[in-house]
Amino acid sequence: MTFTKRLSALTILAAVSLGGGTAAMAAAAPQEQGVRLPIDYTDAQEAKLAADYKKCLVEKGVKFVDPTGPAVLGTKEPAPGQEAKIKLCADKKVLMPAEMEETAPGYKANFKQWVKLLNEAGVGVEQVSWGWTYTEAYAKHPLPEAKQRVIERETRIKAFSN
Repeated sequence: MTFTKRLSALTILAAVSLGGGTAAMAAAAPQEQGVRLPIDYTDAQEAKLAADYKKCLVEKGVKFVDPTGPAVLGTKEPAPGQEAKIKLCADKKVLMPAEMEETAPGYKANFKQWVKLLNEAGVGVEQVSWGWTYTEAYAKHPLPEAKQRVIERETRIKAFSN
């Protein structure tokens, strides 16, 4: 399982205008419209914003299909050719924290620090070109999900709050 897969469905929905399911680490354009998550966002905040965005898409008549790339299992993404409908909900699109954008000052060093902190806290990950992925050893014997989510959040805050 990868970092991309760990993010909630909001990433899949946001991925449509970013070009695919690996949007977790993709840089959003500075002028991009939407709701920017704070660096200390909680799962509950993320889920609420994602639900608001999806509700808007559904209300605008956006049709959903199975994802074509790496994705959160069990989620759907908007079908191609619906850009005009999707644009109507642009103000509700959930954007990753500004500090986690590849264009942010210090992003590469902060991301490297996050990977280090995750490993030190017992969540075995390795950096890859588009984010991070769990190590094979960790995938076989992961921490309980609730504990892992707490560690991911705490280390994210520490690494990106310089």
